[in-house]
Amino acid sequence: GADAFIVSPDSGNDVITDFQARGAAQGAFDHIALRDIDPDEVTVTDTKRGVLVSWDTEEGDGSVLLVGLTKADLRQSDFMFFEEPGFVDGISTTG
Repeated sequence: GADAFIVSPDSGNDVITDFQARGAAQGAFDHIALRDIDPDEVTVTDTKRGVLVSWDTEEGDGSVLLVGLTKADLRQSDFMFFEEPGFVDGISTTG
């Protein structure tokens, strides 16, 4: 089923090998839940191993590497912010 990967400013640097970016129906895919992290503190970058979602806040910095995916695979719905809805710069709003 769909998984929620919850991160916070001090979560460190993690690797996710089974992130499901797309599903057959709304909600049938994984997402990253960012606690105490604002959309403008998030950067998404393609790497050789996958897409790196990183953040830099006053409380700390960290990242998650989504192995086997590219930035183009992600949609705004893959990101959930706890404080208020927001959009990650450079991520598609389609889908």
